[in-house]
This record gives sequence, structure tokens and C-alpha cells, in this order.
Amino acid sequence: METLFNDRFRVCEGKLYFDDKLVGYSAKEYALEKFVIDEVPLGAGANGITFRVFHKRLKVFQVLKLYFPKAAEETALNKAEQEAIKNANTDLNGVIAVVFDAGVFEYPIRLGYSLMESIDHFCTFKDFRKKYKEIFGLNGNTFDFENKQHKNYLSTALNLAAGFLKAVLTLYEKKVIDGDLNPGNILWIMNKDNLGDYANAYDLNLGELAAAHVKLIDMGSSAMSDDDLEGKARDSFSVFDTIRSLLAPAFSKSFKSWFDFSVKPNAGITDRFGLEYCPHYEENGQIYIIPPELVASMMLRLLVVINYMLGLADNGVNSYSNPDGKPDIIKEDVGYLNDVMHGEIHDDISVHSGELNDLLKTACNHFYNDKFIKWDQFFNTFPMNLIDNSKLVLAHQADLENEPEE
Repeated sequence: METLFNDRFRVCEGKLYFDDKLVGYSAKEYALEKFVIDEVPLGAGANGITFRVFHKRLKVFQVLKLYFPKAAEETALNKAEQEAIKNANTDLNGVIAVVFDAGVFEYPIRLGYSLMESIDHFCTFKDFRKKYKEIFGLNGNTFDFENKQHKNYLSTALNLAAGFLKAVLTLYEKKVIDGDLNPGNILWIMNKDNLGDYANAYDLNLGELAAAHVKLIDMGSSAMSDDDLEGKARDSFSVFDTIRSLLAPAFSKSFKSWFDFSVKPNAGITDRFGLEYCPHYEENGQIYIIPPELVASMMLRLLVVINYMLGLADNGVNSYSNPDGKPDIIKEDVGYLNDVMHGEIHDDISVHSGELNDLLKTACNHFYNDKFIKWDQFFNTFPMNLIDNSKLVLAHQADLENEPEE
């Protein structure tokens, strides 16, 4: 087991010490003279510790990450360097906390470090999930359209899901795997006036969708290559589990039944990747991990449809248009929804906010596969079972009948 290093760091009068010695390039050269360092760390994990620092010349706050030394020193420093390079990708500005500088401090021990932008006024997904579970109960309560708190929190969760998928799909379009998508590393950037007010952060009704501003911090060193199966498996698990955590509380135990792949614990996956589960399927005795970009694409399709159906169910509670007493899907939206559920997307989708149109078309067409979502199970779940979806079923059947024979 690695030694715990947190207690060996100390800040005194804005300067950083390790084992009561100034951290530097040598015993005579302190490395952080241009910064004033906060006394209390921002956080610490298995691999390192972070501090907020104030750049005296630039007059801005930044974040300093120090990587804990490991027994295999060069391997650890190499990994820290690769992680820093990955997080310095300016193509991902707005999606990640960009690293500005990185290197190694030599005294009193060798410490890899990186310096990145500071992010203010945020809520981690970990904190939101904790409060969200309290609203619906740990075992999931029935979603209630008459409960304003239920509606507000679910609306917020849908917007967070959209923002998260927008962020990860941006990574995958750039051929980047995150590798460390734990809920403490996923930040919801909030308006400082609404900080902590999770239920009322968006003045939106169910059926209206605006992707929250989400940033991913502290990406691991995984690369999007055919060889890096562990990084892909971790991201596949994290993408599915994040969306599950945002949607499942409102739908109790139904969520996992919507998919035609397995998310059950699997000894082979646990032994190989150290994960409790990962979206996968088995064929001819082989286990196949579903790639994270495909998982994210599926979740985006699902999110758009569930958002539309929730809006229709909510608005239709007091004004039914179907003779059977069920809200009816608007005729003009049937083709669009059918494309979102099953096909490639060419037109702008009129059933949600315009900002997701390009993302939906690019991601879902590039990472296309509709076979893993069991839409019949989805429409059997409350409150989707309030909707008459027969027009969608007929539209899909017509598409299948008109497909050219191979």
C-alpha cells in the first residue's frame, strides 16, 4: 500500500512545504515564489493533492496539482506528464480545466506537478446526486407530476445529463478518453446567484431542454486507442452510471430494463478492469465491451425522447387529445422522434432546444446503433406509459418494410 502523503504537505504564509522543507527545484531555489498558496487543500485522492493558488503577477487564481511519489518513480512521473499533456489540449477549452504548465519539482523529493485554470461557482455531480437521492428516496419513489419539487429536480437532472453528454461526446469526437469520470471530477458550472439552489437553477418546464455547462477535471492518462481497453471500459461504465444516477431515481428500478445489453456484475470484467460492471454483451462465449462513444450516443437519443415524453405527459394531464384518454404525439414530431430513436438524423430536431441539434446529428450519426435500447420497455414505464406511442410504432414498421433487401 502506498504511503499517505497528505499530512506531509503544509502551507505556511502562502508557501508550500513537504516534510517541513520548501518545495523547490533545489534546496536553495523555492519553486513557487510567484504564487500565494491557500492553506487548505482543495482536495486529495489516491494519486495527488490539489491547492488553489494566487498568481501574484497575473492577479488570478489557478489550481496546482502535485502527484504523490510512487515506488516506481519514473513510471509515475511519466504518467503524470502524459496526464498533463492530455489536459493541456486547447481544442477542449470549455470542456476541461486546461493545464497551463507542468513539470517536476526536485526537492525535497521528486514531485510531478501541473498548473491549471481555477473554476469557481460549481457543484460536483457527487454533491447533486446526494441531494437528488434524498428527494426521490434511496429506493426511488414514484414520480409525481403534482409534486413541484419532483418536477424541478428532474428538470435539473435532465439538463445536467445533456451537459454531461455534450462534454464527453466532445472528447470522443476529438479521439480523447477521459479515464477518470468519477462524480467528483464532473463539475456543474453554476451562476453564483443560484449556487446551491439545485431545484430552481433553470426556469424550464419538463419538455424544455438546455444543456447545463459541465466541465470535466483531472482527466486520466488513458488514450483513445484500440489497445487501451481499460480506459474505454472505465469511460463506458462512467457514462452509463452517470446517466443512470441522473435518471433512475425518478423511475425506480425500471431504468436498467430499457437496454438490451448487460450491466450486471461480471467476474471477467471485474478481474480485468477492476470495475463492478460495464455495459457489455456476450456473443459466442466472448464478452464485448460497448465503447463509451456508443454508450453516450445511446444516452443522448434516450434523453431527447424522454424529455419530449415528459413534456407531453405533463402538459397533457389536463388536456388529452386521444380518444383513449392518453396524450397524443404531435403529428409533425413523429418523423423526427422516429429518426432519433432508430435512424440517422438529417433535419433539425424540433422536439428540444436547438443547441443540441448539431451534437445529436454529429454524435448519433457517427456513433450509430439503435439495437441496444428496448423502446417497448421504455414506453411501458411511468410516466411514458401515459403517452399513446402507436404512431411511432407504425412509423418504424413502415421504415423497416421500405428497407431495401440485402
